[in-house]
Amino acid sequence: MKNKRTVLILISSIVIVICAAAAILVSLPEKSKGIEVYTSKVNKGIEYYNSKNYEESIKYFKEAIELEPENEDAYINLGYAYIQIGEKDLALNAWLQGHTATKSDKFLNLIAKFNLKNASNTTGIDPSSGTVPADEEKKTASGKSINSQLFMKLKEYTYSDYVTAYGQAYVSADGSTVTVTHSTFAGSFVYSTDPSGNSKIGDDGYPKDDAVPDYIRFDDVSQLFDGINGSISFDELNSLGLIGLRKGTSGGKNQVTFKYHECAVTIGSDENGNISDMSTNNTIIPPQVSGKEEGEKRHFTVDVVLATTGNHVDGRYVFEIARAEDVVSGDNSPLGSGDNIFYSQTISDGVVDVDLENGEYSVCVYPENDPNNFQRYNWEIDDNTVDVDLKLIITGTITDGQIIIVLRWGDQPRDIDAHLVSSDDHVYYQHPNGTHANLDVDCMNGNGIETITINDIEGDYTYYVNNYSGSPSMGEYSGATVEVFTPGSATPRTYTIPEDIYGIWEVFSLHNGTITDINRDATGMDL
Repeated sequence: MKNKRTVLILISSIVIVICAAAAILVSLPEKSKGIEVYTSKVNKGIEYYNSKNYEESIKYFKEAIELEPENEDAYINLGYAYIQIGEKDLALNAWLQGHTATKSDKFLNLIAKFNLKNASNTTGIDPSSGTVPADEEKKTASGKSINSQLFMKLKEYTYSDYVTAYGQAYVSADGSTVTVTHSTFAGSFVYSTDPSGNSKIGDDGYPKDDAVPDYIRFDDVSQLFDGINGSISFDELNSLGLIGLRKGTSGGKNQVTFKYHECAVTIGSDENGNISDMSTNNTIIPPQVSGKEEGEKRHFTVDVVLATTGNHVDGRYVFEIARAEDVVSGDNSPLGSGDNIFYSQTISDGVVDVDLENGEYSVCVYPENDPNNFQRYNWEIDDNTVDVDLKLIITGTITDGQIIIVLRWGDQPRDIDAHLVSSDDHVYYQHPNGTHANLDVDCMNGNGIETITINDIEGDYTYYVNNYSGSPSMGEYSGATVEVFTPGSATPRTYTIPEDIYGIWEVFSLHNGTITDINRDATGMDL
């Protein structure tokens, strides 16, 4: 969430993690000579892969498969290498052959994750067998999604990037502002002066190579989404992992506003927030180079959501904030007059706007008509903090014997999943209703929450988070946290994902109501 990387680097990290684990497993002394040679071939393939010599890596992965055709690791890496050189058909076939040889459902899940089912299949194997139907249903149930790849460009691209991606630039000047169109882009870009006072326009009248547009407009806003056919409703927008989604009016015109990949978006709508005119007025403001000085405040858009639905709270809520150094009340008390509250806002749409400088803060939020039903949070703001890091979860009253577990993360990976495992039950997206626990919310579009409620804490449970999307690395990119809400505590017990977590994060265990921290990588285990 807080780093800028290319897709190629992300896929490379996948192979490194998978194969590092595999190398450890197959290099034990008791393994046969054949396994040792196999391991050597796989490791050589990894070496060439990491140096971006994909053709040579493919040769070694194939040689490894010939030595040990029932070992899954070489098949997995061979598929990734084919993806790197754009050979999706060959990647599909490699993973289908791997499934046939090893019977591992990992290959079917990889085929689904990389959307290879439409590639040419020369194996005669049905890629819809095994676990794929349930996974595909999960991924396509909503039918509509945000165009994440486009927003990543809007977030990171400068003028020179747009020229490379969309062709020759045509400039129209109006005083100190220029509007730029490109030959293959259906829209326009406006450049003027950045917040630090530097002109984004060069002496030749064109934007400077490193200039970020002031804002972008699309001729057709359907480009911002995937899977829409002429319209998208406010309820559908609400399911897409958008930050600060609101409907309102400006200048007498109806509109919806939200943030995604740090881009601030405004799109014309009807009074209910539904978008039916794809040529409607729109503005996308990418993150600007701020030239922020020490002590300068930044603007944050904070969602206040219900743990049990993932939707914004309904009704009027009071938001209060104080600097941690001024707070004398405890975490199980509301903020009071002695805590030097410096900002208070009553909201009615579940979204808070606040300007903060770096530092530590105490936050309190509660229904306007029920101040005793409050939630307390501790925030630490630094240069890497983004809006989604500050999402506030409202649980309502938690009864004795009950625990609410909330997973939240940023826009990448798009889909990570909460799993609660006990000796006789496994609650997750394919089995949401267990004997003593339920999955209340399943998010598939990033910036989400996933909520599991345990209604009987007697017994043994372990809580895991799985990287369903497969890439990028959860630990490096997601900013994921797990918050555990218990009776009698206004402040959640919080776990922050370690950076070395890739595929599965084992967070904590619960034994008859007692929580034991684990917080380790469990990649490779079977969920």
